[in-house]
Formats: sequence, structure tokens, C-alpha cells
Amino acid sequence: MSDIPTDLPEPTPPPQRCAVYTRVSMDNAEDDKLSSVQAQFMACHELIASQFGKHWVPTDRIYEDRGYSGSHIRRPGLQELLSDVADGLVDIVVVHCLDRLSRHMGDFNALMQDFERHGVALVSVTQSIDTSGPQGRLTLNLLTSFAQFEREIAGECGREKRATSRRQGVWQGGAPPLGYGRAQQRLVVEPVGAKTVRNIFERFLQQPSVTALIQELSEQGVKTKAWHTKAGLLRCGRTFDKNVLHKLLNNRMYLGELF
Repeated sequence: MSDIPTDLPEPTPPPQRCAVYTRVSMDNAEDDKLSSVQAQFMACHELIASQFGKHWVPTDRIYEDRGYSGSHIRRPGLQELLSDVADGLVDIVVVHCLDRLSRHMGDFNALMQDFERHGVALVSVTQSIDTSGPQGRLTLNLLTSFAQFEREIAGECGREKRATSRRQGVWQGGAPPLGYGRAQQRLVVEPVGAKTVRNIFERFLQQPSVTALIQELSEQGVKTKAWHTKAGLLRCGRTFDKNVLHKLLNNRMYLGELF
């Protein structure tokens, strides 16, 4: 008869190291008593604390990006997180919502592949997503696919709206180009500015070099269009340089292609 006890307690599983990542596009921390980053941080840590039975523990390092867009991954806080993921220091990445991590479908997929390669799960607080299980991974794939679909549809609608407005002669841009003015959201030709534009094109064909043309425009005091902002502030014209001249000469509006 063996004297080895059969009722030994099961070994305690290792802790799941949770890295909280937060991001905000506009950093208004000095203006707000409770900033967006702080709210995200608190919500993520509350979720981690609620999973104590699963042995979730927060890491000591703080991964955050203030004033960074989610349209790219060139963010110091995110890059630091990815470095620690590669070093095996993280088991679970916790975010308040998926768009804090990335708003770009390609970048998001690349991040998920990186997480999966290192055995790291992704958890979203507001969307109840946990990719440590197959159901969570399926939900994530569905959400990201629908988000991409929604962005593409919105983009198509926006392009169609702009195209329709152009066909109707409605100007939706900012300041009209040199030679044009705006009256009731429609472009109208400004005789003085139009004469200047025609002269620039004629002199471009006659001058031996762009540098000579720029020097001539400077001597004549020719500048770009002055315009007023929506707030009523005057933006004075600037002296022509190579970039400004190239933009004017390649503006296809002067060919009538926008209408």
C-alpha cells in the first residue's frame, strides 16, 4: 500500500502578466481633471483586478501615447510594448477599445500576427474581446472586418458627394486657387488674378529656367493668393518659390478638370 497522499492541491498556475496600453490623439491632460488616458488606464486595471481568479496581474511598466494618431504604429509607447512582447515579458495586452491600438486594418492585422507569434492575447474592455480563446479570435475578426467595411463605405460616400458637388459647380475646398474667388459656394473668375495666372504660364514657356521665372515674379512683386479664414483672419500671399510655382503649374483646375 502506497503512503503517497492522493489529495494534494493542484499547483498554482503562473501569473498572467497584463500590459495596459492607452492612447489619445489630442493631449489635453493639463485641461482635464481626468484625462482620457487616465480613464482608459483605470478601466483596464479594473478589468485586470476582476480577473484575479485567473491570476491576471498588471505589469509595472506604463505603455501610453499622448497626442498620437491611431492611423500608424510609429508611436513610442506602442513600440516599447512590442519590444517587451518580443522579449517575452507580456502575456496579455489590455486596451480600453480596439481603436486605441490601431485604426488601420493592415497595421492591426500585423500587430495581431506579432501577438500570436509570441503567444500574447489581446483583451478589449469595452468590446468584451479576449483572443486567448477561439470565440474571442472569431469575434475580433468579425469586428475588424465590419470596421474596415464601414470605413470603405464611408469613403465611397464621401468621394461621391464631392464628385456630385463638383459637377454642380459647388466649391468645397478651402481657399480658392489664384485667379478664382468664391461666391455662394461657387467659384468665380477674378480678372486680375486670372491675368496673373495666364502671365505665369506664358512666361514659363518663354523663360530659360524656373529660377529665372521665380526671380522675375519676385521683382514684379507677384505673390500667391491672399485669403480669409473661416474665423475672418487674413492670410497674406507669399512669394513664389519652386514648390509654390510647381503646384500652380500642375493645378489641373486650370484645365477645367474639376467640373
